[in-house]
Amino acid sequence: MAEINFSNLKDLPMSGRKALTPVRLTSDGANETLWAGRDGSLVTLPWKQALVLEGRCFMFTVGTLSTAITGGGNGTILDLDQPEALISVPAGTAIMPLCVAVQTNCPAAITDNDITQILLCLDKDYKWNADGTSTTETALNMRTDMPRASACACQSAFTADMLSSSGSDTTHHMDLCRVETKAEVAANGSVIADAKMLYAPEPAPIIVRS
Repeated sequence: MAEINFSNLKDLPMSGRKALTPVRLTSDGANETLWAGRDGSLVTLPWKQALVLEGRCFMFTVGTLSTAITGGGNGTILDLDQPEALISVPAGTAIMPLCVAVQTNCPAAITDNDITQILLCLDKDYKWNADGTSTTETALNMRTDMPRASACACQSAFTADMLSSSGSDTTHHMDLCRVETKAEVAANGSVIADAKMLYAPEPAPIIVRS
């Protein structure tokens, strides 16, 4: 995910110097001259990489290799009040989800035509109010020397409901991505039940808390 600030670009100074190495006038976060190549053309970065360099991209991971997390209705049903992972955006913050990857494990007991579902959705009205039972995750800055921390709360593996009485009850406003697979059990006992999701939207939605 990426957290962004909206800036006023009025009267922004622009200059360039012909060089292979950029002229860094100050430490990170202060004004710098533009980086131009030997032919005078402007050297630019992909915008996602530029956000990483500014220390505005964060990530967190739940589960480890073959050890999955168990939440959301004990891993047997989709339960919006017990998500496997949650990012709560506080007031005054906007985020862009850049990439979400999900892999599932086939359960030990599975039968033909069993359904596996993955849902990535958005509640635009409420933030998480620190209720339910879950594991606290740390959003890591993708620039490892950057002290800036994410303003978002990141949780995983809910085993008790977020409550409507506290303002946390999930309202499903928008599907960002969903996957559904059906298990096929062959006569020899082999099973095909692979479910995975890779969400890397172009364009990415902007999730804003006013």
